[in-house]
Amino acid sequence: MPPAKRPTIVQGAQKAYFGIVRPNSKPDESREKELADLEGLCIDTLALAGTQFFDLKSASRRNTLAFYAALLFCRATKRRNYVCQMWTKFHSDLSEVLNDNEFIDKLAQHCSILIHKPVPRERIRERLRKSVARMRDVSAVRNDFVENVLALVEPIKRQLLQKPWTIWRAPRNLEFVTSDNPLVTFVRLNDGALHLGYGFRTKDVIAVFPLAPSTCLAMGEGGGSESVTLNEVDTMRINEAIIRMCDRYVYSKTFSGEIQSLVNERPLSRSTGRQLLCR
Repeated sequence: MPPAKRPTIVQGAQKAYFGIVRPNSKPDESREKELADLEGLCIDTLALAGTQFFDLKSASRRNTLAFYAALLFCRATKRRNYVCQMWTKFHSDLSEVLNDNEFIDKLAQHCSILIHKPVPRERIRERLRKSVARMRDVSAVRNDFVENVLALVEPIKRQLLQKPWTIWRAPRNLEFVTSDNPLVTFVRLNDGALHLGYGFRTKDVIAVFPLAPSTCLAMGEGGGSESVTLNEVDTMRINEAIIRMCDRYVYSKTFSGEIQSLVNERPLSRSTGRQLLCR
């Protein structure tokens, strides 16, 4: 898709994206407001983090920034789509085992050992049948994603805080981009290339989080210096990683033909591609 000049402040938002459906079928958007309020508490730290005045050793600032990065990761559309895919696969697998008597018998035996009394096979089958029926409900998928966002933020935040932090600065002629999925993880290969999508606990994994066009927070590499200016090759590798892990939108302060080429290289589908937005 062609680039568009659009400030992020007017970027469209989906109403009730973090709304859930209660058992009485009434929509509940309280979590949406709660997440927005939590993000609002981080704005001052985020604005400061992109400047030379940010104190990388400040415990309060580090906690706030780690929380904010983890929150954006957990609530990203890309992770929501992944959760939906996992629900679909789990629903399919669970539907198959309903008629697998051998599996049901083994599960009943296992449950019997756990609670120290016999568990009938049909009770197990009925529990599984109810789970399968619940997973057919689209609202159940949404509710599960929304209700678990904050539960996942804290453990990810803890992992980020355990890593050494360094501010990476872009060279004068380049900028860092960001995206709708800005917290990206990778390990470095021997040739310097970045292998993407590792868990936060993985050994040698690095998490990067763009702070401003000129700065990017690196968690998992460094520790000897609070600030490092990257060369052009490494800066573009970080940009490519961010672009590859986005859901749909890439944001850049200024237009770059090279960035546009990276965005165009990986269309999402024939009808909908990634889009570069410039301020």
